[in-house]
Amino acid sequence: MRAIAVFGSAADNAISAILRALSSLGYRTFLVKKVRKEDLGEELEGSGGKILVGSRHIKVVMKYKAELDDIFRFAKLCSEVQPDFLVLSGFDEAADRGDVIKIAVVRSEKERERMIRTLKDPVAGICEESSVEGVIRKALEMRVFIR
Repeated sequence: MRAIAVFGSAADNAISAILRALSSLGYRTFLVKKVRKEDLGEELEGSGGKILVGSRHIKVVMKYKAELDDIFRFAKLCSEVQPDFLVLSGFDEAADRGDVIKIAVVRSEKERERMIRTLKDPVAGICEESSVEGVIRKALEMRVFIR
């Protein structure tokens, strides 16, 4: 399993393109997005968690301060749908990790320079939204796997 962390001011707009591109190539993906507590929209009604099961979906909400390694372990437990790629959004701590491929989608030269200073290898690319597809191809060539 591999992880791609998406950074930059245009990251949210590019995530759909990244997921579509990976899926069109036959890769299974999980989008892992860090959100504020208010954005979860689920009251746990005093319980430690909630599992909602639909005919084709499962949603898990739990009270747990998860680190990236916890998320990676959780994804590996999903054997029936184990993803080839986790696409991470909002995880600033991934910028320093050597087992996460980074893509930055920027809107200005100043932001590009900041990303060059911030992101540690492996970096697939720093691009504008219109160039994301080429950077994804480079990310696929990188043989970086989660430890």
